[in-house]
Amino acid sequence: MTDLLIDPVVGNEWLSENQDKKRFFLVGATQVMTMIPKMRPNNCAQYFFDAADVIADETTWTTDYPFNYVSSNVQLRPKNIFKPRTFGKTVATIVGFELAARALAPHVNVYEHLRILSGEYFVDGYTKERLEQLRRVHASWDQAAREEKFGKTKSSSTFDIACNIYLGQFANPNPLSDMSEGFCATEYVCHRLKEFVQRHYPQDLHLGEVLRVGQPGGDQISGSKNASERVRVPKTLANLTIYTPAEASGGTSPPGQSQTVVDLAARDNIAPDQGKN
Repeated sequence: MTDLLIDPVVGNEWLSENQDKKRFFLVGATQVMTMIPKMRPNNCAQYFFDAADVIADETTWTTDYPFNYVSSNVQLRPKNIFKPRTFGKTVATIVGFELAARALAPHVNVYEHLRILSGEYFVDGYTKERLEQLRRVHASWDQAAREEKFGKTKSSSTFDIACNIYLGQFANPNPLSDMSEGFCATEYVCHRLKEFVQRHYPQDLHLGEVLRVGQPGGDQISGSKNASERVRVPKTLANLTIYTPAEASGGTSPPGQSQTVVDLAARDNIAPDQGKN
């Protein structure tokens, strides 16, 4: 079950840190919904309500990974489908998709397309005070200085707009304030934020390491909350088809030999996902 994580790290500390936190994004859901033609948010409630019973009856997950495995078709509504969830709810939502596929499109293997992207990362030292410092320095530069740093098309942009473009995020809603207040984000977004500041701003404003919740180091505020609902999963991941190694080379994989193959470098060329709150 934890194999569904694109970046798995599982242990007792990981379990306790994420027990009730909404830090996990479901990747590939909109694609799977198009593959099950009769599936709509308003006609598939039972599949998602049944997921909890199936998990309890057919797996040992509730013992091995004691999360609250519940879901509902409300998760499929446009305003919810791109939001972070708890790990248990994300897994139960995937099982709900499996039950829907069994009934409506048996040829569809949802596990070839659905994955969980964790939003349990933060940038050490990125605080509200640091964000305001970066905004002030950016605003103090004249247009010529900003054009030299960011190019002509972004020479009039605020710090928030220029940074979000680099992060592959929407300027509205803007995740930068959330992240400065202790909300988490994906690893990619955190690394891009650190790189953007290091590339363009004075050294005394540079940020610390990108850390995963529960890692040693970091202050007590950063990374203490859910993932920001304003963070958007990169389009390259949101629309990702996940192949097994053999399938990627044109062959077939034996049952049970499926393995995630994701070109994480592709996230350097991203456009924000279409989903909005």
